[in-house]
Amino acid sequence: MTEQLARVRNLRISFGGTTVVDGVSFEVGAGECLALVGESGSGKTITSRALLGLVPRSATISADELSVAGEAATEFDESHWQGIRGRRVGLVAQDALVSLDPLRTIGQEVGEVLRVHSRREKKPLSRQELAAAVQAELAHVAIPQPVSRARQYAHELSGGLRQRALIAAATIARPRLLIADEPTTALDLGIQAQVLDLLDTLKREGTGLILISHDLAVVARIADRVAVMQHGRIVETGDAASVLSAPKHEYTRSLLAATPGLHAKGERLGTLPPVVLAPAAPVDRSSTVLSVRGVSQSFRQPGGGRIQAVDAVSFDLRAGSTIGIVGESGSGKTTLGRIILGLQKPDAGEVLLDGAAWSALPERRRRERRHSIQAVYQDPLSSFDPRLTVGAILRESLALTGVARADLKARAAELASQVGLGGELLARRPLTLSGGQRQRVAIARALARNPRVLLCDEPVSALDVSIQAQVLDLFADIQAQLGLAMVFISHDLGVIHHVSDEVLVMSNGVVVERGPSGDVFSSPRHPYTQALLSALPDPLSTLEGAPS
Repeated sequence: MTEQLARVRNLRISFGGTTVVDGVSFEVGAGECLALVGESGSGKTITSRALLGLVPRSATISADELSVAGEAATEFDESHWQGIRGRRVGLVAQDALVSLDPLRTIGQEVGEVLRVHSRREKKPLSRQELAAAVQAELAHVAIPQPVSRARQYAHELSGGLRQRALIAAATIARPRLLIADEPTTALDLGIQAQVLDLLDTLKREGTGLILISHDLAVVARIADRVAVMQHGRIVETGDAASVLSAPKHEYTRSLLAATPGLHAKGERLGTLPPVVLAPAAPVDRSSTVLSVRGVSQSFRQPGGGRIQAVDAVSFDLRAGSTIGIVGESGSGKTTLGRIILGLQKPDAGEVLLDGAAWSALPERRRRERRHSIQAVYQDPLSSFDPRLTVGAILRESLALTGVARADLKARAAELASQVGLGGELLARRPLTLSGGQRQRVAIARALARNPRVLLCDEPVSALDVSIQAQVLDLFADIQAQLGLAMVFISHDLGVIHHVSDEVLVMSNGVVVERGPSGDVFSSPRHPYTQALLSALPDPLSTLEGAPS
């Protein structure tokens, strides 16, 4: 019989009078993968945290059975959990930028688990042994130049490299059970395939996996069984092929129908009605709002020399249209975004905003026009002041546009409503919100400045499929009603295909292919574009018959 690494029976977790996990049961054996899928707030992450002893102390937890590696976890004290975490159960967290200590090098972060457990087991490693183990694990998770990368800090790595560093930290002590919470969230398709291959290899070696993911193609690629969670309960479970190809529960079918790659641009993905925004002045949709002309940017490498991050990139963007920028991690797409925002000055070329100089201006002159171009990032939590409530965040942005002090509170409530946030959330702080709610706050804050251009850098990559669908619908509603020009940066080809009128494909800082979205995706000409499309997980084909 398969060795059971985790066994859960009738798990219940509540905060005060609110039950967030209600009677959940499952088990995970050695060498198999169980995927937990569901909307943000469905209870899947807090369920997995129960297997790590990381449920907040304010919560009440009970279970008929909760065992980890054959031991009754309900009887573990904190000291026992410390011996379990990392060595017997590993965690790949969702938010790499928040999870990695900005004051420690990647090598220190990755080696910490191994260092702590070797000391607990009275087999301490020498500095050289620990460094060698760290470098080997970084290479194992496909981080290039592991020796130099180990000396870098989180802010010096791309989103994809940060995520891979988190995976290395979780796997370096070779735990038997690995909980992977959105492990491929920030990764482009090529690196995603490498990580999934790594997880698949670990599974074949006997590691049990609990995969939490909003990406149903990823789930289909690696999961043996799927448990679909809604409102703290498992509403459907079964082998992955059956659940994804012939879902029985209406909620599961709605998740499949929200997959962006299965819908044309302009077709709604979610079930929520369109938002209604405040009336806006008519927009001349034929006018060019943003011009990027031959911009280039290079950076000094840690070991000496320079790397060309962006190389002679040009494009024009009209009001009411979207240009999608896609490429692997390190392709230069985020650097290009920073140049467009005026956060970096290019070595060559220029950016024009409404036909006037933008990138060439000193910051003191750009500041008065910054309202015209706003950004929505992948990680909204890191861009919020954690001390401020949602209402205060929105009022702060509105005040910059000249809204009268007496009108700020009402205008903030109106803005929140327009992006689908209830008025009760205005008194809460971002840390208490779900990922989807935080992203809506970020969008509302951007809209508060009445921008002409909205730059979106991986804005839905951390969201589960149904919340992603709602946010993409929200972007479409905003663009249709306000005539916003949008630059949409993403590694997700399905998202780029759905939102873009024109696509730029970047590799090593160069635009290798460009054209209308339909043409690029149906008839890619460049070998790199063809390779990207071929890297789409094969299980996407199992979704083609999903109900719409």
